[in-house]
Amino acid sequence: MSGKIEMVGEFAQGEMAVIALIDTSGSMIGEKIGQVNDGMRHAIEFLKEFNENSIDVAVKIACLTFSSGADWANKKTPLQDPEDVIWNDIHAGGFTEFGAACKKMKDVLTIEEKGGWMKNRGGIAPVLILISDGQPTDEYQGSLNALKKRGWFKGALKTAIAIGNDADREMLKEFTGHEEAIFDVYAFQDLSKVIRKLVVTASMVQSQTTSLSHGQGDEGFGLDVEKAQEEQIKQLKESVEASLDDADLADDF
Repeated sequence: MSGKIEMVGEFAQGEMAVIALIDTSGSMIGEKIGQVNDGMRHAIEFLKEFNENSIDVAVKIACLTFSSGADWANKKTPLQDPEDVIWNDIHAGGFTEFGAACKKMKDVLTIEEKGGWMKNRGGIAPVLILISDGQPTDEYQGSLNALKKRGWFKGALKTAIAIGNDADREMLKEFTGHEEAIFDVYAFQDLSKVIRKLVVTASMVQSQTTSLSHGQGDEGFGLDVEKAQEEQIKQLKESVEASLDDADLADDF
């Protein structure tokens, strides 16, 4: 990510990362991983339109998969303009090493001068979406705690999708910081819809909340982040639930 601020007419256009952290362990084999691929493919199409119509914010997207280890779906260029993304289906197998994913995230949620993806001043905090159906198989607490110290993590809009009855809701809550930021999916055919709608709405909500989004480097955010994020999550919950209740609306995403 260049981190540059481009001029569009008389406006400065900032960049915002949307990062999906996807559990690709063995329990995701089959319909679950198929629905994830479908949801991500459609979400990327929306983000292309988002960038075309946005004056203030340009979205970049990245996908971090974790199973027996963690790696970026696109190893060569992890963070991309949606226009440049050709989604190659991800596959499932292995364990659930969530701690490995936290370590990868910590590396990028720091300023460019330290090898990360974030601007030192005036950057826009990212959108993080964690998708999992099970229990971590590694000792993830130390890595997650280190990640949570990042100012850019604190300012991020963090959500999670819990797939089925076996998802570790406590771990998901530790990541998001809010019980209400966890979206439950029990009917696997709804998973693609939830992913699409969540990526769409979270991107819109975070990009519009400029008072929260502009960071203060690695040190943190000087505003009442908790209060602002609670309002953001409320908007997300209402929007996603409405889309699932309305069959026609759900099909649009």
